[in-house]
Amino acid sequence: MGPSNGQDRPAYRTPAAMDKARAEVATGVALVTLLMLGVAFLSGLSVVDGHEFASKFENGEWPPGTDVHALQLAARVSIGAAMAGVISLVSAAALRASTGVKVIGAVAAVLGLLYLPLGLFIAGIAF
Repeated sequence: MGPSNGQDRPAYRTPAAMDKARAEVATGVALVTLLMLGVAFLSGLSVVDGHEFASKFENGEWPPGTDVHALQLAARVSIGAAMAGVISLVSAAALRASTGVKVIGAVAAVLGLLYLPLGLFIAGIAF
């Protein structure tokens, strides 16, 4: 059964222990948010980094020999990772709004605002 606290529930199932475990899980889920936003930025920058995007942006068409499907895939991965980051942050806040989750949420909000113009550029490529 396990150690007992004198009541009918084990000591590791006390409300304080459960809150601590929930806060640790929420912080881990919130860190996944930063990971997903990092993936979103890196895959988004890989799209707009090359000369192909500059040619598309200036001339309105892709240069000959461009692997458009790879660029579209990177753009879709970027948008999907950004959405996964938002979902994981909401999940972390629903689990437990501890100080760590709030700090990571503030960092994620700033990163989300920085990602917005990039996301709008690559949304035109992805779809």
